[in-house]
Amino acid sequence: MAKYLLQASYLVDGVNGLLKEGGTSRKATVEKLTESMGGSLEVFYYGFGDNDVYAIVDVPDEATMIALSLAVNGTGAL
Repeated sequence: MAKYLLQASYLVDGVNGLLKEGGTSRKATVEKLTESMGGSLEVFYYGFGDNDVYAIVDVPDEATMIALSLAVNGTGAL
């Protein structure tokens, strides 16, 4: 397994969803998606500045990381 750092910035829809659902829901969504691909979510932090979210995931390989990134970006929320 390999560890990867994810950095993300919320778009308008993502901010609205975060305000509506809360931060715990967003973490759970990323965790569930990562686990569905055979990985695990190590940490999930909110930040200030250019990036709104920082996460470290442990996934089987680079191809899985690419699939995870595409799945998250495909939501249009980040």
